[in-house]
Amino acid sequence: MLLTSTEYILIRKWENMKKYFKFIILIGLFFLTTGYLYYVRPIVDDELFNYGFAKNILDGLIPYKDFNMIIPPLFSYILALVLGLFGQKLIIYHFVLAVLITSITYISYKKIKKFSLLIYFLLLIYPYTGYNMFCLFLLFFLLSQKECKYSYFIESFLISAMFLTKQTLGLLVIPSIIYSKQKKRTVLIYIVNILLFLLYLLINNSVYQFLDYCLFGMFDFAEKNNTGVNILFIFECFLIIGLAYIAFKTKRKDIFFVLLFQVITFPIVDYYHFIISFIPIVYLFVLKIHKTKHSRYIFLLTMITIVSFFLTQNVMFIKENNNYIYLYHYDVDNFMKGRVTYRATSDYVFQVKEILDKYKEYNSYILGNFSYLIKLNNDMIINKYDLINNGNMGYHGYQKYLQEIDTSCKEKKCIFIINDEEEVTTKRIQTNRNLLKYVKDNYNKSYSSNIFSVYTN
Repeated sequence: MLLTSTEYILIRKWENMKKYFKFIILIGLFFLTTGYLYYVRPIVDDELFNYGFAKNILDGLIPYKDFNMIIPPLFSYILALVLGLFGQKLIIYHFVLAVLITSITYISYKKIKKFSLLIYFLLLIYPYTGYNMFCLFLLFFLLSQKECKYSYFIESFLISAMFLTKQTLGLLVIPSIIYSKQKKRTVLIYIVNILLFLLYLLINNSVYQFLDYCLFGMFDFAEKNNTGVNILFIFECFLIIGLAYIAFKTKRKDIFFVLLFQVITFPIVDYYHFIISFIPIVYLFVLKIHKTKHSRYIFLLTMITIVSFFLTQNVMFIKENNNYIYLYHYDVDNFMKGRVTYRATSDYVFQVKEILDKYKEYNSYILGNFSYLIKLNNDMIINKYDLINNGNMGYHGYQKYLQEIDTSCKEKKCIFIINDEEEVTTKRIQTNRNLLKYVKDNYNKSYSSNIFSVYTN
């Protein structure tokens, strides 16, 4: 049946309206995500570390040489470029997170329609580790690709970007090469990317430091931060066994990719890391069932479950330790203005600066989880002693750090700012307690508050 010109115009207008409507929805989702992450959820150290790495690069510091990281630097350089273009504000980092979350949701929508809401709510649970979210975005982009003449190039480029963001994801190279129809070209692309990264390290004279922090230091990271056998670990093992069985039975490349992506969960199998690896599994599951006759009921059940968990998580956090009393929107006009944080934050970050100004002739060390927060607020240069998490200091790192501090402080005046609570708390934290204990045992306490203490020699 032929369409009249009027009917054809009306159909074209309807199609254009649908496109505009989708665009408006995506823009709304972007701002909704930013508002929730920045103005509702309280600040966490992961966002400060990710933001701080990028700012360090903008300040002319060299990763691994001037400050410590345990991941390859691709995401940090991308974020540095964004901050350089749009301003060195923490909310810009949240814009990047919102773009990644909105993009993953949109990619999902193209395949699973309304079920993409499940993916969206899962993404909101803990997206603050930006490099993990970036890797998840790359994986979804990879899974959405259709076969074409240059598929091998696109795939190799995406996977290269993933392992240049998080080294353990180099495992995805294996199925990429096995399934490639252009094996030699695929291998060549990976070799070229590795050589270019090696050249970058050579130019910056940071090959040894990179290997120490990002390869050898992983042994310390796995040993010190291993969460052991918990409920999530057991569940993750069942998921891996199931994925492995389906992957070898069906020979599907996308399932192999998701299977090997599970490495991102280990060795810290907590809900922060688990949720990142679980999301692509949910996507594959929904992709399988979303067109079945019972999909409506499955959608309702899963949405009720995930949204209930999402709301419960937020309510529990607000009620835990009366957090709603101690939280406020940061009113200092600097890089984190408006961010939800604790009321005492501005008092102690600037009080530390006043103390350090009185001891200008001293070598200063701010040790603990609040180091980046204090230094970023006071526009102080960051160094490797500002991130003393277990596994973040290279192989047997804390012994080397202790020796360096001890040697330096025998010759020069030193001042230490530490959080005593981190040394004695029964909570599971990543901060290396040996360094804090060493300071407490070997230096003189000259000031103490309920948040930080000052030690000198």
